Amino acid sequence: MNLIITSEVVKPPIDVLSVRFLTMVCQEDLNLSVLVEVLNEDKDFYYRYMKDTGLMDFVEDLIPPEYREEGIRIDSFHNYPKTIIVKRIDLENVVGVLGQVKFLASV
Repeated sequence: MNLIITSEVVKPPIDVLSVRFLTMVCQEDLNLSVLVEVLNEDKDFYYRYMKDTGLMDFVEDLIPPEYREEGIRIDSFHNYPKTIIVKRIDLENVVGVLGQVKFLASV
């Protein structure tokens, strides 16, 4: 199953450790394929930023929205089923987001 995180949620500046923790647990413990959805014109920027901060260690790929991948989504809008709505991932909400991901992965 996929975990798709939209670019709005990981747009700099972000709490890198919280996002890295979330993606690590989702990939290693929940066996989810972690994907980040970015526009094609922003792909290079996000790749460089995420590579420099260590976020690409647990992200499999950057995908454009046109792929319309199915799975659990972390987004700032509710456009798809199985969407967790947050404006950003930080120390205050990472445990709650992870709990929601675990619940949706078990459904």
